[in-house]
Amino acid sequence: MLGAFGFCPIMATAQPAGEMEAARVILLELQSRSYAESREYCGYIGLMPDGTYMATAVTRGTSDSCLSRGDESCFSRGYGILPHPCML
Repeated sequence: MLGAFGFCPIMATAQPAGEMEAARVILLELQSRSYAESREYCGYIGLMPDGTYMATAVTRGTSDSCLSRGDESCFSRGYGILPHPCML
């Protein structure tokens, strides 16, 4: 059956619990800093080959925007060294 605009409905799927928890931990830490400084902060959260979630370095933006300078390509490299290049 087609929807009102001729599209088939698509069921949305929730993010995995690990992804939600990683995002919550990272964003909770940044939110108070963002409010205190009236600045946006941004970066990337990605999935490593071993299934763990990592984040790039955080970029400090302006009061109303942010352009991440994090290297999101490191999520696909599969580094086995420490400190990991994607770690905060």
